[in-house]
Amino acid sequence: MQNINIVLTSDQKYAVPLIATVTSVLENNKKNNHIIFHILENEIKGNVKLKIQNLEKKYNCRVIFYNFNLYNTKKLPIYDHLSKAVYLRLFIQDILSSDIKKIIYLDCDIVCLDDISYLYNENIENFPIGVITDIKSKDLIRLKRFNVEKYFNSGVMLINLIKWKKIVNIDSISSIIEKQDNKLVDADQEILNILFNNNYKELPKKYNLDLKHQIFKKVPKNTVILHYSDKVKPWSEIYPYKIKKYFFKYLSLNYQFLKTNNSFFIFIKKQKLYFTNLIKNILRPITPKRLLDLNKKRFFKKRENS
Repeated sequence: MQNINIVLTSDQKYAVPLIATVTSVLENNKKNNHIIFHILENEIKGNVKLKIQNLEKKYNCRVIFYNFNLYNTKKLPIYDHLSKAVYLRLFIQDILSSDIKKIIYLDCDIVCLDDISYLYNENIENFPIGVITDIKSKDLIRLKRFNVEKYFNSGVMLINLIKWKKIVNIDSISSIIEKQDNKLVDADQEILNILFNNNYKELPKKYNLDLKHQIFKKVPKNTVILHYSDKVKPWSEIYPYKIKKYFFKYLSLNYQFLKTNNSFFIFIKKQKLYFTNLIKNILRPITPKRLLDLNKKRFFKKRENS
């Protein structure tokens, strides 16, 4: 048995999904490791904190909350479904105890489908992080002119804290924000990609499975972590895909969620989203890059002007 330190970040908006993520890790702890959750939070309500803390007795784990007020930090650009809480992971090195050498970072829009120790035991001794390439890596590099070969997704990270601390700090973060003039396309993920600049170990996709661009969203049996990276999340009434069952499977074990709205209006919105995404995913591989780029450039311009 070993201690596995896991860091998550959340505000009240993602507090309920946080319960599902934590539960999924604990339910799949087949090797009975001692799981320690370090939750960096910004204004999570007390009743939700209590529900998560109650998991300590049920699963023999440990939950530690760290309140971090992001309103006192430098201006941090926010877009779409993101909130300032996404930046909390940039301050891991300032909050965690110095005796912690290795951690797993998880977003709150993921569920664990197998034992998290498989990820934790990956060897990253010579790297600051172990990550998975983002599915939109090529588009972002081409259009945003990143000076990197690959662009990783920061929703799941295996972190070597000794090496991480040498790279991620308030000065390096502030420098990037100033150079980018607050025009960050992917918020903290963009900052991390610039900081690590290909200095990481690429891990198998099974540790951060993203089905956003898949026509048929089937989850392979060897999947350890499923990432709901879409803008519309599985807890939304209009989320149309059956893979949301994994999220609700774990959420329902420790949280009584509200009944789904089955109105005709919601049904229409759900079907519209499903068929819109279906058409996009069918056309994406055969669409000339110059046409895809036009759409992406409008997306970038919108964010830069916001």
